[in-house]
Formats: sequence, structure tokens, C-alpha cells
Amino acid sequence: MRFAMPDTCLADSISIGKIYTFRGKVANRKTMSDSIQEQSDVAIEKQRFDTACRRCTEDFNQTIAAGNTGAFGEDVLRFYIELLKDPVVVQPILALLGEGHLVEEAVEKVFNDLTKQFQELEDEYFRGRAQDIVDVKNMLHARLGGLTSESANFDDSYPKEDFILLAHTLTVPELLALAQHPLRGVLCQEGNPTSHAAIVAKGLEIPGWFGYDWTNLGSDLENHILILDGVRNEIFLDPSDEILSSYQVAIAKQRDQKLRLRNLVHTKGHTIDGKTVGLLANISNPGETNLAAQEGADGVGLFRTEFLFLDNKGLSEEEQYEVYSTVCRTLEGRSLTIRLADIGGDKLAGSIDSEPEQNPFLGVRGWRLLDEQQALLRTQVRALLRVSKESPIDIMIPMISTVEEMIKARDVIRDEAHRIGVCVPRIGIMVEVPSVAICVEQFTPYVDFFSIGTNDLTQYTLAADRTNSQVRHLYQELHPAILRLIHRVVRVSQQHNIDVSVCGELAGDVRGAFVLTGLGIQKLSMNPSKILKVKENLKRYSFFQFEELAKSAMNCSTQEQVRELLTRFCKE
Repeated sequence: MRFAMPDTCLADSISIGKIYTFRGKVANRKTMSDSIQEQSDVAIEKQRFDTACRRCTEDFNQTIAAGNTGAFGEDVLRFYIELLKDPVVVQPILALLGEGHLVEEAVEKVFNDLTKQFQELEDEYFRGRAQDIVDVKNMLHARLGGLTSESANFDDSYPKEDFILLAHTLTVPELLALAQHPLRGVLCQEGNPTSHAAIVAKGLEIPGWFGYDWTNLGSDLENHILILDGVRNEIFLDPSDEILSSYQVAIAKQRDQKLRLRNLVHTKGHTIDGKTVGLLANISNPGETNLAAQEGADGVGLFRTEFLFLDNKGLSEEEQYEVYSTVCRTLEGRSLTIRLADIGGDKLAGSIDSEPEQNPFLGVRGWRLLDEQQALLRTQVRALLRVSKESPIDIMIPMISTVEEMIKARDVIRDEAHRIGVCVPRIGIMVEVPSVAICVEQFTPYVDFFSIGTNDLTQYTLAADRTNSQVRHLYQELHPAILRLIHRVVRVSQQHNIDVSVCGELAGDVRGAFVLTGLGIQKLSMNPSKILKVKENLKRYSFFQFEELAKSAMNCSTQEQVRELLTRFCKE
């Protein structure tokens, strides 16, 4: 039986296995009473909380020490460790314990309140952190209930042959433990593609879907055969012999392709006639830098720094400096573009007093917020400038819409550079607002490079929120209007000898990369896992072919016509 799936699979790959339904054990919790009568019990509850935190931390550290955490697992576990000692979590729990509440009750209340804060945020990545908070809460409850690391997280038996995991919820430690067995795919009811468990699964190249209600497949599914197709976004339950056989052949080809792609790691991206195309990585945390290097990235075209400001205060200048220095060392001389925090007031947990906004996407975000929060801005700028003394970096400013904003941002960086006695690094901006693309000539005296963010540029040009399912069909990255705006930025940049790249999702799409290369984009920045596939396909065609393709695409009237054009191009 075939089931269509959303286009949010964790990996563009295929897997086959028997279904294994995972049920983590839950410890019995104490009954939630209104208070503890004896003061000595308060001390006991505080000790129980301290012990549970310490043992969870030990569990996480042991998993890190054992290795096999994939590209992102270690960073997620370290995030958990920091969460367990964050004053935002610890202080309210201790206060409730001092008032005479049970530790189970205090943990439940504080973590639930924090979860609610994150669930109400606009940004999908930050909403995904809500599930992490729930996971840590449940692991604390398990430790408080007396379960050991193994019994708290894992079921009693594991399949000995290839299996597809079906789970209601899945924590990162559970996933990492299951991945030591022949785990070939995941369907998880809770979470979303940006939850940490999903990110870790992606780093381990495990296909699957998070936030999918697999009970739709039926009941009593244990040991049934399931095929996950992340290429066509479909799954097959108990497939026919013919379908099963065809997918087994496809998996063999997939294995051969992976081996073939690995041979391209140390080669440069280029067309068949020798036109060089820089292929860089988009990363969201330091752990992804290793993956970028492993996938043969020429550097990092977009280092998102929003994760530094998840808690109520953000990292200090020294802490930020250490993060940026670590990334520079890992890249070993490859280029690095670091974007100032692209955040809105509602995405910082308690650190900024701001009025609720009816439309945060058109409100105080990116540079607008940084300009209002000068202490936050200058702390990040100083940390970046200190790193620039040791390694060459580019600083990129998000959500610029006017020349006045650009001049003000540049002046802040220059001012801080003068204060600490360093040279000003290259400064560029994200082109994600139509006003910048239309008036790009006016920005050229003030920038060293442009980086086109096709995700937001599409959203703002076509007035279609990409997270709103009701208008999702209008979010069209290959719409001729988007292609013409990109071409305009490229043409003007070439006239002024200014670097221009693309760092949106379109860059990591093979067909999108064809059009962008034809438009004159010389650097494409993408998810690290996309680099080798784009590299392999670019060298099949000449730059002249891509140029002609781009010209034809810009003359189309609709995105559908562009897609049809690309289909014909790839078949020729």
C-alpha cells in the first residue's frame, strides 16, 4: 500500500526494513501534592533534583565520549547539558522547592512554561527547541523515578536486521542508541524537521519524517515491511514483490552513487568547459563545520549565529569568540561568512522587552532589532573582530532594506574595529528584500559583497509566507520575477566588481543551481549534504548551456513554465 508523504524527508534517499515500534519506558512519578510538610523534606527534594541533573549530565557525557554521534549529535547533547544548568531553568525550580513543592511538580511546571514560550515563537527553528525542552524534562523525570540510563531511554530488545523505527516521541540519546543497530529509517509522531532529534538523524543520513502520524498506516504493524522513499516522498507498506525488487535495485544504485560522490570531495565545482563554481556550506552551529569539511565545501557561505541567543542573556563576548574561533580552526583556511544574529524580539527567551507584533516577518527582526539592541550588537561585533585578527572572515548583515541602514551598520563595525585596534573585515549584506535588489546600485559604495537569500526574497516578493499552508503554493523560488531580481543583482555586482552569492535553499537544488549558474552566480551556499550532488551535476553541462537556460527561464511567464523548461533541459 502506497502513502504520499510531505516533502520534509530528512534525507534524499531510500531505505527498506521491518517495522519496529519503539516505546520508551516512563518512570512512576510521585503524586503531585500541594506542599511538603517538613523542612527537611525540602533539602531532600533539592538533593534529588541535583542528583537527577548530575546523572543526566553524566549520561550525555558518556554518549559524547563513546563517539558515533554523527555530524550534530555532540552539539545537541552539549545543548542539553547547558540547559540543565541554565539559571532560567534552575532558579525557578529551586524557588518552587523552597516553597515546599515536590521536585517532580517543580520540574513539570518550569519546563512546561519554558516549552510554551518556545511553541509560541514564529521561527520554525526556535519552535523546534520546544521538543528538546520536553525531552530533557522527560529524562529528568526518568532519573527522578529511579530508572537507569538504559532503562530510562531504551526498550528491552533490538531488531537484529534492518528496521524502520516507529515512535511517538524520540530523544537524541534514544536515537543515538538505536543507531548503533541496523536502523534504516524513522517515522516519529512528535517533533518537526527542525527538532534536534530530526537534525541528528539527518546528520546520520537516516531518512524519515518527524511530525507524521504513522497510526494512519493501520494497527499491529510490528515486523511488517516498510519502504521509505525520500526522493519521491512516498512510503510503501507491505509492498508487492515487484515493487520491493525495484527498490532493492534502487538502493544498490544509491550505494554506488554515494561511493561515486565521495570521489568528488577533493575536487572543485566546475562546468564541463572549466567554469569554476564555488560550492559552500550553510551551517547553524559549530558541529556542522565538520560535516561541511567532510562534504568538500570550499568554505562556509552562511554561518547562522541565532543559536547563540537562545537563552535569556545570550553568550558573552568571550564565549562567542571561542565559538567563532573553533569554526575557523575547523575550516583550516577555507572562507567563512558569519551573519550577525537574524532574530526578532519574540525569538529571544526573555532577554528583550518588546511589544507583541501582529506580523513579525514585517516587523522588528534582523538589523532592525540589532539596531535597537546596541549592547547585543556590539558584543557580537567585537567578538567577530577579535577573531578576524587571527583568521580572515566576512561579516554579513541580515534584513537590510535601505541604504541608511547599511551605512549605520557599517559605521558600527568600523567604530568597534577602531576601538580595539583591528582592520575592518569585508562587510556584506543579505539581499532578501526587493528594495535592495531593485536599488542595488545605491548599495554598491558601501558593501564588499552581496549574498542573495532566496528564501526570504521569494517570500517578500510574492507576499507568500512559506510557513503558511494556505499560501504555500504561491511561494515559488523559480518564479520569473525572482530570477529577474537575481539577474539584476548579478549584473550590477559585476559592473562594480563585487562578489555575489546565493545562500537560499534554491542553491542546493540541482536544477536551481543550473539556473543560478546561468544567471552568473559564481558561489552557491547550501546544506552540506547537497554539495556533492550539485558538484556532480554541474560538470555535465557547459556554462554556455546554463546561460541559455537562464535566459529562457527569465522569459517565462510562470514558475510552471520554468519547471517544464528545466525538465526538457535535463532530458536533452
